[in-house]
Amino acid sequence: MKPLVTTVAARDNNDYIDDEAAGKGGRDAYSNGYSDSNGDGQIDLRSEYNFAASQNCAKRDRGTASNTTPTDFSKEIMDAFIAGRKVLADGAETGVLTATGAEALQTAITTASLTWEQCLAATVVHYINDVRSDMSNFESGSFADGGNFTTLAKHWSEMKGFALGLQFSPVSPFRASSESLASLKSVLDLMGDGPVLADGSQAGEVGADLARVEAYRADLLTARGLLQSAYGFDEENVQNW
Repeated sequence: MKPLVTTVAARDNNDYIDDEAAGKGGRDAYSNGYSDSNGDGQIDLRSEYNFAASQNCAKRDRGTASNTTPTDFSKEIMDAFIAGRKVLADGAETGVLTATGAEALQTAITTASLTWEQCLAATVVHYINDVRSDMSNFESGSFADGGNFTTLAKHWSEMKGFALGLQFSPVSPFRASSESLASLKSVLDLMGDGPVLADGSQAGEVGADLARVEAYRADLLTARGLLQSAYGFDEENVQNW
């Protein structure tokens, strides 16, 4: 069976450059999100390409590398995948998945699922920080420039999109009780249906109020605190993501 590949030439253009990865100190060879490690002129999508979730985990880990309690989400998830695969391989070899094996497999599944969700939650925190930073550049009711607006739109969309994804996992800490689920709803409510813009308006509402800018930035801090509490994130990491 031929490897699942794509040619380097087909992807070697600016549309595919991962500026975020390169800007955060990732290896130059992977600045596009992929690397032709064997030099055959093709990218094997199974071994030479980093897909979105793995990139997010790596970015968050890198964002805590100089902190007192750095994360290693990438390794924790990969270790769980390998452990689960080993259980399945052993079961296939003997033709029986023992009760002990089934328990070990479930542990690996839970670890991988929860740690993967932690990557997503940490990414929500990252974009909360970005949105708050974008809003700090507002100038007397106006955007600093066109880039200030487009960057805010991008960061807010990432923030809310990733946050909406936290509602689906059965092993999520937000699924532990009705109170914890209510906490996730609070996070989403605090974000609203759109960012507060430089003139104080939000989601097309009439009657802009500049005071809402700082109020919304405070709401995002509250949302960040709820995420930190739910996932047990370190304060230093939360501030630096």
